[in-house]
Amino acid sequence: MMKVATKEARGRKAFAAAIAACACSVCLFSAFAADAEGFGAAESAGAVFWPEPSRDAMPWANNWWISCDVDEPGLEYQFSELADKGFGGVRVVPLGEAAQASRADAGEPSAKWKEACALAERKAREYGLGIVFAAGFVPPPGVCCGGNSCETPAQVKADADAIFLSGFATVCYCGFCYSSIDAAWPGWSFSAPLEMGPRNPLWREIGAVNAYLTRCQAMFLEWERDDTFRPDAAEGAFGSAGVLATRWRNKNDGKIMYFAVNTGETPVEIRSDAPFTVMNPMSGMVRATGRVRLEPKHSRFLIGDGFSASESGALNLPVAAAVEGPWRVEPLQGGPAMPAVRILKRLDSDAGWEAWDDSFSGTMLYSAVFDCDPEARLLDLGDVREIARVRLNGLDLGVRFMKPYRFFLPPGLLKEKGNTLEVEVTGTGANRLRWSAATGAGLRHFTAAGAEKHDAPDLAAAAWRVSRSGLLGPVAVLK
Repeated sequence: MMKVATKEARGRKAFAAAIAACACSVCLFSAFAADAEGFGAAESAGAVFWPEPSRDAMPWANNWWISCDVDEPGLEYQFSELADKGFGGVRVVPLGEAAQASRADAGEPSAKWKEACALAERKAREYGLGIVFAAGFVPPPGVCCGGNSCETPAQVKADADAIFLSGFATVCYCGFCYSSIDAAWPGWSFSAPLEMGPRNPLWREIGAVNAYLTRCQAMFLEWERDDTFRPDAAEGAFGSAGVLATRWRNKNDGKIMYFAVNTGETPVEIRSDAPFTVMNPMSGMVRATGRVRLEPKHSRFLIGDGFSASESGALNLPVAAAVEGPWRVEPLQGGPAMPAVRILKRLDSDAGWEAWDDSFSGTMLYSAVFDCDPEARLLDLGDVREIARVRLNGLDLGVRFMKPYRFFLPPGLLKEKGNTLEVEVTGTGANRLRWSAATGAGLRHFTAAGAEKHDAPDLAAAAWRVSRSGLLGPVAVLK
């Protein structure tokens, strides 16, 4: 029992630390966040908290088995990674040989299938993960995107929000194929799934996406949906065609809550005559206010009623310092090979690291030193492809995976001279997949029937355009 408890605790450690760090950021930066939204200092939100997430509130992923040839090292690797990144469990979906072995309608499931399932159940329990098994191939509900390591986190969030707005309380990643631990990158693949698994370059920071999904799903499972309210009725409730919402009621006190998404292309201002509580599932911030700014494609939980919305302009905060460079760019993780360290005189808004290595997918560290007014309070990275983790003078400011890539700066962090900015940028796997398809290196692609596809016409990655990757900027510190 001690071994099991230790593995589960270790598996959840990084995800729990990310949530805790976010909560700490809320305490440190709440006033600045409120001010950056343009609506003054944050007030106390009273006794309003995010629900404690259950395993069902965490996102699950489909795990596609091409055959019953799963082994302990492979399951150990994938389940430890899933627990570390904040997943609640997996739904095993068999393909080909595995699908045939699992079907009870053709007789008793095979002994090999039973052994594989028993091993998977044991390893999942060790890491505190739930696990269910589908009998035969059944297309699953959930975030089903056909990008094979190419979907951006912003696209995943948009897909999840669309599912939430349609009335579902939880989503399931379309998932990834089980691969033997020694399989060449990107491992075995199947044309349907997102391939959101440990070999995807975005996996390094997928915990930030899962934190968003977990907060949303914990709220939906805690509250009761008002089925009399349609998402498209939000146009009337908020007065803005870009805002869609679902309405919920507290099961205990009957309070009203909206899950509102700005599906438009311009920021909106949502307000009410009476103070209301706003909960940001991206950052974890909870505060009381009379109005809130909602950026395009972002979402909020609003506890209250009588809302209206209108388009809002740009923030137009004065620039305290432009971080122009030089920039040191160093690869941290990825492939097919690690590029050499480069020094850039300045960032290029039209090109990222693909300008000097169009096959690399992974994470690069951008570093620069700059001088600045120490009273400045907001860092804006400009354009990023796709995920940014920021450290300023050694302090980790967290992760952003969609626009705007802004980070609030606590008092006393900036210095007049010699501030060190480090930005870890993680991109999609598109360029490496393109290279692998062109060279034939490591690709093993399967149909739903489990047959290997040597031509993989629906994965014509060799003909893809090179994807932009990295920090494009412009980077500035704002007052």
